[in-house]
This record gives sequence, structure tokens and C-alpha cells, in this order.
Amino acid sequence: MPEHAGQPTEYNERKFPHIAYVACRDYGMTDNKLAKLFGVCKATITNWKRDHPEFLASVHKGKREFDTDKVADAMLKRALGYKYKEVTKEMGFDPISEPDPDDPEKTVVIAGKPVLRITKEVTKHMAGDVGAQKMWLVNRAQRDPETGEREWNNVSSVQLSGPDGKDLKIVTEIGILPVKAPERPPDETTEAPAEKSAPFEAKV
Repeated sequence: MPEHAGQPTEYNERKFPHIAYVACRDYGMTDNKLAKLFGVCKATITNWKRDHPEFLASVHKGKREFDTDKVADAMLKRALGYKYKEVTKEMGFDPISEPDPDDPEKTVVIAGKPVLRITKEVTKHMAGDVGAQKMWLVNRAQRDPETGEREWNNVSSVQLSGPDGKDLKIVTEIGILPVKAPERPPDETTEAPAEKSAPFEAKV
């Protein structure tokens, strides 16, 4: 490997994909850390992934397995439950011994610098989570070698019934309803009809 990151490095198609896969699988290395591992700059790692499909596939496979294993381990731990320590700390002072000014042959103990001390440790147990147990059984349970079915399946059932558990009846009614014509608002621009005047009669 070169002495300084960023110097040209000849790509080794036999070794580099495997090294990248192991580094990503076991340590979850990012591209920046891969660059330090190979002694190159990040741009070189980007170029290798672009120009060498086997290198890109190894990096992706390693990162995917690292992430999957971490999640699986965390899920299993949550499903089974785990023990943890609850620690209580209190502030105190470190005692310091100094010569007694009145009697040089004796020493006196004075309070020194403050220090946080552990005063109690209790081991507790976190119970397994039912949701995590269900998720683990449904997704990780082994299949039966004869039937090919999983021992645990996520099954939901919906049943519809009528009153008192009888069969559900669906009744469709078809009828005719009167439709009332909408009232037409008066038109302000329409003039009201003129009133008829009474006939004029002339007297002789």
C-alpha cells in the first residue's frame, strides 16, 4: 500500500473485493474508512466501485450483511429479554493527607477534589417483548422439511355474522323517490308584467 492516501494504487481484482467484503461485513466500514484501509482517497474507492462491478458488489454485500446481523441480534435480544446493571453514583471528595502544622509527625486528612463515586449497582432483568417475539418467530422460524410450511405464521381471520351468530344477510332495496325541481330564483332583469287597466267607458 502507498505511504500517503490519495496516491495512485493499482487495483487488484483478486484481493481487493474480498478485503472490502470482509471489512464491510465485520466492521461496517464506510467508504471513508475503506479509503484509509486501502491507503487511498475516497475518490479512488468511488472509481473502483464504478469501474469494477465485483468490487461494488462485494461492498454492498458486506454492508448489507453487517446491517442485517446487527438488526437481527438486537431483535433477538429484545425478544428473549436481557440483564443490565443499574448504577447509582453520588458526588464525593477524594481525601488528601497533609502534615499537621501543629505536629509535623502527624498527618491530617482534608477534603480534596470532587469525585463521582459509584455507591450502588443493581442487576435487573428486562423481560422479553411480545411484539419482538412474534416478529422473530414469523420471520425466522424454520420450515417443515416435509410440508415446506413454517411452524409459525402470521395469520389473521375476519368473520362476519348477523345477530346471534346467524348468517349475515345483505338486503338491497330499490325504489323511486320523487325529485323536486329546484326553485328558480327570480330574474331581476325580467320586468314584471304590466297591470291591465279597466276599460274606459264614455258617457253620452
